[in-house]
Amino acid sequence: MAKLLRRKGALKLVREFTDHMVERGGKISMPALYDLAFSVITLIEHKVTMDREESLVDLKRNEAQRLLQLLRERFEIEQKSAEKFMKIASRLRNQALRMLIRMIARDCVKHADIMMLLMSVVESGGEMKIDLPDMDLLDKLLSEEKSFHVHGLNEIKKMLPHKILTLLVDCIADDEKKHERILKNLVNYARITEQREGAS
Repeated sequence: MAKLLRRKGALKLVREFTDHMVERGGKISMPALYDLAFSVITLIEHKVTMDREESLVDLKRNEAQRLLQLLRERFEIEQKSAEKFMKIASRLRNQALRMLIRMIARDCVKHADIMMLLMSVVESGGEMKIDLPDMDLLDKLLSEEKSFHVHGLNEIKKMLPHKILTLLVDCIADDEKKHERILKNLVNYARITEQREGAS
């Protein structure tokens, strides 16, 4: 009841009804009771609506807090992994093996950077302006990536004298495939964006 009285219009309603009772010598007419009932229902419904809106805001806030928690946890995992792999690499004498382990460490650092970026975006409210490169440039880069990413790598692998060395070449091939996938997604995103802007 105390919370209801704090709502906008509640005290005004009470004063008007009290004045009405005083004017009528303490007697209450049925129309006045109906008016009071409808007014109270309106206040209650408005309060329920406001509570639902506040609950939705709290839910979004809770989701953002949960997401930030997950991102921080992942960030710490990647950081610790990067440190472990760098320590391991520093103890290795074989250059090829050391490079493989350092590549894993660098990937962990990169993953930690991604987590930091995601946290920054979430903390700023999730808004982010996307400024894509020129569409023709993206198409050109994608075309080049498709033609270059397997060029000569299979032949190189066959000629290498050790399995560890072929693993390094596999890493290059995996990166090239990843680059192609990223560029494809950017091209698709750019096309969808252009279509939406053209329609509007």
